[in-house]
Amino acid sequence: MIQRIQTVWMLLALIVMALLFKIPIADSETITETITADGSLESVDHPVLSVTNGLILGLILLSIFLYKNRKTQLKINAVNMLFILALPVVGYFLLRAEAGTSPLLQITAGTFFPAVAILFLIVANRSIRSDEKLVRSADRLR
Repeated sequence: MIQRIQTVWMLLALIVMALLFKIPIADSETITETITADGSLESVDHPVLSVTNGLILGLILLSIFLYKNRKTQLKINAVNMLFILALPVVGYFLLRAEAGTSPLLQITAGTFFPAVAILFLIVANRSIRSDEKLVRSADRLR
């Protein structure tokens, strides 16, 4: 499992998304009662964000442990990329709904974490496809 390079890429995506529980996604000048009470938008500020991030982490772990089924890994990673894209969008709309106006957000390091995780999953999918191609070519030779 760990010997395959795509597992390393998926572990890196897992680490980056787990860091979002500690590092804010964005800083906000719009202070609300719950989401940005401390001036930052974090994935632990709202249950929807926490559940979405937990789902992302769970899907990455599931994909890592399904190393024998490469096609399923590809599908899970594709769905996971959609959830990762949805995380900051959901956070923005939750903040907007609570603030009542369009919030002013400032970029932090955590803003780029979802994009980095997607990049890691894309590279992992490339490696999974190359493994699948290698297995098919070895089956043809038998």
